[in-house]
Amino acid sequence: MNTIAPGLITTDFARALYEDPQKRAAREASTPLRRLGAPDDIGGIAVLLAGKAGAFITGQTIIADGGTTIG
Repeated sequence: MNTIAPGLITTDFARALYEDPQKRAAREASTPLRRLGAPDDIGGIAVLLAGKAGAFITGQTIIADGGTTIG
């Protein structure tokens, strides 16, 4: 089994964390890629893992947070 561990993604669920311009700016500034994640950022990982290209990937946690955990 694989796991996707997303950072802040601009979805309705996380709206309170990014809709305030000051909070959003602070979050973007603290993320090495200087932007918030989009649903497509996570969807691409899911497609990779579900497809032939990811068939030999097992037991992994893929962190998709724009570099926050390494920043």
